[in-house]
Order: sequence, then structure tokens, then C-alpha cells
Amino acid sequence: MSDFLQNWHFKKYLYITLGIIFIYYTLGVVDLDKNKITNILKDLNYFNLFIAVTLYLLSHTVRVLRLVILNPLANYSIRNLWREQYKANGVNILLPFKLGEAYRLIYFRSFFGSYFNSFVTLICERFLDLLIIFTILSISIYLSPLELSALNYVLFGSLILLLIMALIYYSIEDLTLIIHKIFVEKKTTRLNSLTVKSTGNFLNAIKKIKKLLNQKYTSCLAISFLIWTLEISAFFIFFEILDGKIDLIIFLALAVSLSSLLPNGPMGLGGIQLAFYSIGIVANNPDIVNYSVVYSLFIFGSGLLISGALFIHDYFIKNKDA
Repeated sequence: MSDFLQNWHFKKYLYITLGIIFIYYTLGVVDLDKNKITNILKDLNYFNLFIAVTLYLLSHTVRVLRLVILNPLANYSIRNLWREQYKANGVNILLPFKLGEAYRLIYFRSFFGSYFNSFVTLICERFLDLLIIFTILSISIYLSPLELSALNYVLFGSLILLLIMALIYYSIEDLTLIIHKIFVEKKTTRLNSLTVKSTGNFLNAIKKIKKLLNQKYTSCLAISFLIWTLEISAFFIFFEILDGKIDLIIFLALAVSLSSLLPNGPMGLGGIQLAFYSIGIVANNPDIVNYSVVYSLFIFGSGLLISGALFIHDYFIKNKDA
């Protein structure tokens, strides 16, 4: 456990360092105009904004359904899982540099039985998301009549990430089994016993999730496609500024989604601006980057409000029970 904590502290400081460098670089590239942002906020269609927020929040409810499919035998309350999904989303939005993933890994343990099950489920989710994102992005780039040389980097990056996730997903069982056998054959010590137990639990978690995924691949892909349909639909609030071009709306949605994999600051600072800036180049409209504030403020802000309300509610419930 001490080795795990040391590795986690190392990764935490690494993420923070990379995040600060990334944000400094991004904000040096993009140019946010305060006056234009003020005018954008004044002219917003708040009905469309309400629809977008609803679609965004609904996508996270559908994510809960996917978790239920991936863990059908676990004994937990779906209502409580829904609450933790929204709380984890808020933590991910608020905490910078990907540190929010630790919250999800820890607090989902009570639903999935162990840290190993929680971790493997997270890998499976990310693999499904990247697979859908890459598929939609590839089809959209192929069908789009626009000159999209700038988005080839996004496509290439998503392909690399997908291959890495696939490599992890399909090879991690064999690698873990090799490590498990090596330590089983070693002399019994406290460290060896801990390693054997940990790798054994991890192997069981991998086998279970792979078995479920093989049985329910169609359902998982279908519900993942629904998740990303809802995510993309939320970006139709930018329909007018993108001249009604559906392909640009799709590209913007997927670029923002992929930016979440970067070591962003709070509220997606850095990655969100870079995604909007990239689509602005494609659309020959550099002012589009100013609309990133709208997305962060209202879409991410809604996620933070619900998460905060749930945290406050749980705090008072615990104090009342105590």
C-alpha cells in the first residue's frame, strides 16, 4: 500500500507540473476577448442553453445505465450509484490535472466490490468511449466536404489513444498473470504475499469484466453511442456561430471530449480553449474561442451545481444521523 501511495504522489506531482505547462502554453496561443465574451453572454438564447444543459446531464444518467450493464451482479443501489456518478463528475470538473479520477476510483469501490473492479470498469468505460469517439470522428471527417487538415492531428491522437487503451485492455490480463506466477514461485514474504493477493484480485476483476463485455458487447456499444449522441447534441447551442454545419458541431463536441484527457485546470481550463480554438481555425472564425467560456460556465457549471448540491445534502444527512 505504501508503494501505491508513493506512486500516486509521484503521478500527482507529475500531472500538476504538466498541467501548469499545458495551461500556460494554451493561454499563450489563444486570445480571449473580454468585451466579446460579455456581448456573447448578453445575446445568449437561454432556452437553447437549457436544452443543452439537460442533454449534457442526461448523458451522465445514461452513463449510470452503462455501469449497471457492466456490473449486473454487484449488490448496490442504482440511486446511490447515480448520485456518485454526478458527484464524481463534479469532482473531475473542479479538481485540476486529472486528479479527480482518484475520487471516482475510491468511491466507486463500494459499488463494485473492490478497487480492482473499480479500476477495470474505468478502463472498460474509457475504451468504449474512445472507440465510439474514433468511429464518429472518422466517419465525419470522411463525409465532410471541408478542408480538415487541422483535425487530422485530432484523429491521429484519438487513434493512438484507442490503440493504447486496446493494448492495455487486451494484454493486461496476460501481463498480470505473468507477474502473479513469478511471485507465487518466490519465497513467501510479506511483500510477495501482498503482490500475489493483489494480482490475483486484479485477474479476477479483469476476467469478470471481459466475460460481461463479451456477452453484452452490443448493449455496451449501443448505450455508449447514445451517450455520445447526447453529448454531441448539447453542442447545437453553437449551431449559428458554426453556420449550421453539423460536421463542425460534431468536430467541436469530440475535440472538447478528447481535451478532457489532457492535464487541464479547473473547469477544463486549457483543453476547452484549445478545442474551440482548433475548430475556429477550421471554420475560419477565430472568435469561436470566446464561446469556450459559455461552455465552461453553463455546461460544466451545471455539473458542478448538481454535484455540490449532492455533497451538501449528504453532509447534512450524515450529521443528522450522527
